[in-house]
Amino acid sequence: MQTNFAFLSATPKPSVAPDALLARVTSEGQAVAIAIKSARLKQAYVAAALGISGPYLSLIRHDKRPMPDALVLPLCYLTRTLLVQQYRDLQTALDAIKGKTANAVEAMAAQLRSAA
Repeated sequence: MQTNFAFLSATPKPSVAPDALLARVTSEGQAVAIAIKSARLKQAYVAAALGISGPYLSLIRHDKRPMPDALVLPLCYLTRTLLVQQYRDLQTALDAIKGKTANAVEAMAAQLRSAA
């Protein structure tokens, strides 16, 4: 996997995707596919620019493989949108909230058991 992306220095900063669009994205692979499609790039070009094979990118787009962390920002610059990064950030936040909610419920259940 490529780790040096020359195009990053010559590419404008990616823009933030609208919240309404982000809310409709159902998977990381879908976010990748939308970003590529919105930039009007060919999958083969994106794969070559990221230093991965076309079939591997296809696996990512179809949620058969996770997007490597090291490729998220280069993909965002290449497609000129932060959609994939925003999707990942949203999922991380949701996972944290779920964990806190589960812990809070467990704590309250334990408190109720001890009060009985």
